[in-house]
Amino acid sequence: MGRCPAVGGDGMSTLPLTCPPATVYYARPYNIQADGFYFATLAEYAATTANHLDRLGRPVVEYDIQFIDGDNWQLFDALAIDQTTLTTWFQTFAALDPEADDYLKALYLAQNGYAMADIPERLDDLAIWHGSAEEYARELIAECYAVPEPLRFYIDYAAFARDMRLNGELNELDTERGTVVVIGY
Repeated sequence: MGRCPAVGGDGMSTLPLTCPPATVYYARPYNIQADGFYFATLAEYAATTANHLDRLGRPVVEYDIQFIDGDNWQLFDALAIDQTTLTTWFQTFAALDPEADDYLKALYLAQNGYAMADIPERLDDLAIWHGSAEEYARELIAECYAVPEPLRFYIDYAAFARDMRLNGELNELDTERGTVVVIGY
């Protein structure tokens, strides 16, 4: 845990406080005789589980991993992270910025059933458009076709976007920060 500055009303530091980590997880043992624990890194998890004993002195070996606090909870849930995939989570996905395109691509792939191991290889196959499918259709037509101004009012951009969705050319992904369009197969 990092150190947080404690600032009093006069601007002077008063007490040293410990800041909580940006992301917090909880390991809940399946053994009802054991207590769970919070952790923020794979090293903390490994150190705690290495010597974790239940109330009867027996080793605890199975845990349900829960996402408690942080920004990338949607990807954590979509990947269905558990004890067996926790190392891959920390090595590959935990550091992704939820506002970055790679995070959005990984979220889309995870929500559509791609295996966790295949997701990093597929990220370059997709593109992200920040906005709605209709806005993307409007921009695509404006860039690709020289449509005279009077005729632009007759184009049904919503239908064009719907057709692209039905053809599998794009999909919309709803996130906490709004809707994005995922382009690619």
